[in-house]
Amino acid sequence: MSPRFLQMRNKFLKSAKNLKVSQEQHDIINLNWAKRRIS
Repeated sequence: MSPRFLQMRNKFLKSAKNLKVSQEQHDIINLNWAKRRIS
């Protein structure tokens, strides 16, 4: 594997991880909002 490939792979994994985190935060925000609407 070339260093260039590894670099791209690391960048991809990092951004994928960030996406996952922001998706989880988004879900939490939606849950809290739904709870407020119900109560």
